[in-house]
Amino acid sequence: MSQIPAEVVKEVDTILANEALPVLQKVEKLFKTFSGSGFGYKQHVLPKDTLTHPSNRGGSMLNAADVWEKGHRMVKVGVQPSLLNEGAVAFELATEEGMRKRQLDANVALVKASGDTLAPVTFQERFLTVATSHTAAFCKAVEQGLKGPLGFPVDPKQDPGLQQLCSKGWPFLVLSNAVEVKWPQLPSYIQSALNAVNNSYQQMTEIECDPACKRSLEAIAWFVSRYAGERQCLVKFLAHFSKTYGSLLLGEEMMKSIAYMEFKGSTSLYPFLRTALQALADGWEVIQKSTAEQATKLAAFGRLLWQMAEEAKPTVELEVKNVLASTPAELALLQNPHMKQGQLYTCSKEHGNKIWTFLNSSASKVKFSHQPVFGPAESIEVEFEKLKEWKVCKSAPPEKCHHLKALAHMAVANGSAIVALELQKAHVQKTLLQVCVDQMVGPEDVAFSNHPNLVWSVKKVKKGALKLFPAGTVTKVKDTPVGGKHYIKAFGHHWLVQPFKALTDFKKGEGVLAPFWWVKSADNEGNMQLAEATVDGCKIPYLVNCTPLGPEEMLVLEKPENASSAKKQKLKA
Repeated sequence: MSQIPAEVVKEVDTILANEALPVLQKVEKLFKTFSGSGFGYKQHVLPKDTLTHPSNRGGSMLNAADVWEKGHRMVKVGVQPSLLNEGAVAFELATEEGMRKRQLDANVALVKASGDTLAPVTFQERFLTVATSHTAAFCKAVEQGLKGPLGFPVDPKQDPGLQQLCSKGWPFLVLSNAVEVKWPQLPSYIQSALNAVNNSYQQMTEIECDPACKRSLEAIAWFVSRYAGERQCLVKFLAHFSKTYGSLLLGEEMMKSIAYMEFKGSTSLYPFLRTALQALADGWEVIQKSTAEQATKLAAFGRLLWQMAEEAKPTVELEVKNVLASTPAELALLQNPHMKQGQLYTCSKEHGNKIWTFLNSSASKVKFSHQPVFGPAESIEVEFEKLKEWKVCKSAPPEKCHHLKALAHMAVANGSAIVALELQKAHVQKTLLQVCVDQMVGPEDVAFSNHPNLVWSVKKVKKGALKLFPAGTVTKVKDTPVGGKHYIKAFGHHWLVQPFKALTDFKKGEGVLAPFWWVKSADNEGNMQLAEATVDGCKIPYLVNCTPLGPEEMLVLEKPENASSAKKQKLKA
């Protein structure tokens, strides 16, 4: 954290203590002081890099319903990015771990309270907004394809101005975290001062009128004085509920009914029931708008599916049979419709679990055949009167596997392809892990750091002396390999290498530290490049330093277009 010079502290304290100076002039002087001393700077900030400052609007931060309402109004009239060229202010995220955690946790709680209508925290954000917060939150939510409280998404491609805000951001005055550490009240003060610009602006055509809740104020006061609970917990619940489902006015009649209604029973004032009635009335319209149309569609779709299923059923035409002219065999089959030639049957009463095939019928009997696993087939004839004892069998009859088929699928030489593939995989896996052990890189060679995950050289290393192999698990690739991943070539196949679970939290004991996976790609030149080593028939990718390394130098992988043609180095197994 940068130490703020004493002269800057004195100048800021003087500005804040000057009560005769109007608030907006104070803010302007503060911005000028911070910018001139290097603790404030202009920068184009993307919405995805922002969170809301926990001190925003007295700690309430944002109302999700207001974010979407203002966003929809902005889209309706057409987004003008030029209007955001001035007035956007943000603070840097804290560098101190405890303070940073509180800032992130506050935003996580805000997203959870919004019913996931605000964009989730990615923990990659860098700035906390105190002005244009609603716009930033709206653009961030739209960019991630979220839906507002009413369930309607916004497509940024339909408005070029909105698409520009989402993809390119807009200018912010960013204040250093050191400013907030020194003056913790400044974020809230700046937000209130800048918000005063919006509050003081009024078009000349506007007509002032009483607030919509004026007639309900007496009933509201009565409700709060009697049913709010200790530390106004029920009122806070309703405020939280309204942020999620919209801030709808209940109306004078509804508010008076809830506040003044008398319930039978002298032991309770029923505060929870009154609160539930308010919450229900507050969110009912929103719930209806978001679900009514969907319920109608689902009912219509259900009726359509039932109708299609009924229409798809095949119609069976009954055959008229002349019984007087039928043979005894035909009459027997008519009386036993479950009997069909070629179908499988069982008769557990006389033949146990044997499965029989209906071969044909004679003048007085039906012939069945059974094929055991070993030995010749068995045949029997059954009289027509006993056919009712025979049941249709849905199971397949036992079958002996042909010896050539068995040979091709057993775990023998030149046998099962699955076993052969597993042997190949075991060989590739063993070769990879063995070369990682043989070419061991220890803590005397490299060091690790997290947030973000990086790996560093510990000592001086000659060019080509540091080799990092990708310790991990291997999987055979079925389709064409894709770019950006690492593969081992062996047995005519590509084997995808995936890292073990990494030890990213150094205070815990689970995970593996494999330096290969901690090397990040460079924007320009790097000090590591990809190479390929042939070990025991496996072509394994690895990283090697293409330049000499110094102590405490971060290892970065140069981009392929910047890298010289990588020489494939062969290692002996």
